[in-house]
Amino acid sequence: ADRPCSPPPSSLLSLSCWMTPRPPLIAASASENRRGLAQVRDEMANIHTRTQALEQSPASLEAGSSSPASASAAAPPPVSAGVGAPLPSPREPNVGAPERYDGDPVTCNAFLCNCSIIFSLQPLTFSSEEARVAYTINHLTGRARLWGTAEWLRGDLCLPLFPVLCHELRRVFGTGSLGADAGRELLDLVQGSRSVTDFAIDFRTKAPMCDWNPAALRDVFMRGLAGYMKDELVAYELPSTLEGLIELATRLDLSLHSKSPVTPASSSLASTAPVSVEDPEPMQLGHTRLSLEERERRQRLNLCLYCGQPGHFVSRCPVKARAHQ
Repeated sequence: ADRPCSPPPSSLLSLSCWMTPRPPLIAASASENRRGLAQVRDEMANIHTRTQALEQSPASLEAGSSSPASASAAAPPPVSAGVGAPLPSPREPNVGAPERYDGDPVTCNAFLCNCSIIFSLQPLTFSSEEARVAYTINHLTGRARLWGTAEWLRGDLCLPLFPVLCHELRRVFGTGSLGADAGRELLDLVQGSRSVTDFAIDFRTKAPMCDWNPAALRDVFMRGLAGYMKDELVAYELPSTLEGLIELATRLDLSLHSKSPVTPASSSLASTAPVSVEDPEPMQLGHTRLSLEERERRQRLNLCLYCGQPGHFVSRCPVKARAHQ
């Protein structure tokens, strides 16, 4: 039999080197195998968990497997990137219609003011001047409606702007509430038997119709006050503004009407510092102002600012009445 050929010495040397154990390489390979097996176990556990969840909720599985056509029909149409979605229109408040204007000069400005407020609250409804003019004319009545109808039927729309319509309405029907007539009404306005609060409301209503400066309005208000209020204001430094004078007069008037007449029992405090009627008081000597300390003392003790006695105020002071006889 033929004798097998032995490999050359160099091949035997390489084979022996290859078959020599290498512990570090074997350990690294085993570690990689363990990590791979751990990942496979984790993935299998995850798949098992999801499978159980699907088996427990078959209804959700059926809903998820519905036809693509129905899902696409329910989905809203896509919006192009260049065009934004339309914003919802703001809801305008519901406002009651103004009372129809019949041509009374006194209520002319109030009617036009009500229309302006409606236009401000509903800018979408009355976005054009024509809509505002038509709405205003439609709320006229009586002789004012006859005038507005004639202007509207002229065809050329001679009142194209709402401010122009306001000017014409005031010119035709509001002549009794503006300018010189308003000034005369303000000069004739007096408090009378009313409270200062009611008088001030009437005065504030008519004052804006006059082209008077604040100093003139303040003097006219002082002129219209009742006599007892003028007597009470004598002891005070008068404010330089109309609003300041109204506030002071209102406060004094409320104080006078809220205090009851002082009884002898309640005036025991005043007996500790009596003021003799015969002793001349600063106001009896012709002075127009009490000293600050004396005025505060009399106000604190509810004493008359004229004679210093309790039981009455300066408007009903008997000493003052005898002095003027």
